[in-house]
Amino acid sequence: MSFNLDNYVDVPTRLKELFQRYPNASVVADPPCIRDIGGHPFIEVTVTIHCNDEHNRMARASAWEPFPGKTPYTKDSEMMNAETSATGRACGLLGIGLKSSVASMDEVRARRQTQSEQLHPASQPADTQTGDEASPKQKAMIRGLTRQKGQPAINPDGLTKREVSAHIERLMAMEDIHD
Repeated sequence: MSFNLDNYVDVPTRLKELFQRYPNASVVADPPCIRDIGGHPFIEVTVTIHCNDEHNRMARASAWEPFPGKTPYTKDSEMMNAETSATGRACGLLGIGLKSSVASMDEVRARRQTQSEQLHPASQPADTQTGDEASPKQKAMIRGLTRQKGQPAINPDGLTKREVSAHIERLMAMEDIHD
C-alpha cells in the first residue's frame, strides 16, 4: 500500500497560512498530560489557537502519542510530535491547510508503518491480526475516553477499526470533564 502525499500540507505551512490569515493569532499549548489507557501510557498535548479576530474564532485540538514512541519518528520526541500534531489539527479545524486530511506528517508516517506491518503479519503479535475489527487497544482507548470526556459509553464490540477511530478522534477533540 502506498501513500500519496501530493495534497499533504505540513504543519509549518499551516502555521504560515494561519498567521497570514490572522496576523494577531496566538498558539497556546497546554502542559502535556500522561494518560493511561488499558495499561498503556500516552502523552497528550492540547493546543488552542486564538485567531484574535473580530469573530473571536478559536480552535482546540489534542493529539496523543504512545510512550515510549513506537517508530523512529516518535521515539524520544513523543511530546514534540504530539504538540505538532495537535497544532496541525487545530489549524485544520479552522480550515487551514486542508486539501485532503487533518493528519500531521508524523501521523501519516506512523500510519504508513502500521500498514506496512499489516502487510507482514507474521512478525506481529496475534492480537494485531484482527482484520477490520477494532483492536483491543482501540477498544480500551474508546472506553477510557468516554469516561474522561463525560460522554455516554460506546460499546466498541463489533465496530470496525475505522469506526472506532472516528469515535476516538471526535472524543479527543472534546474538552475533559473535570470533577
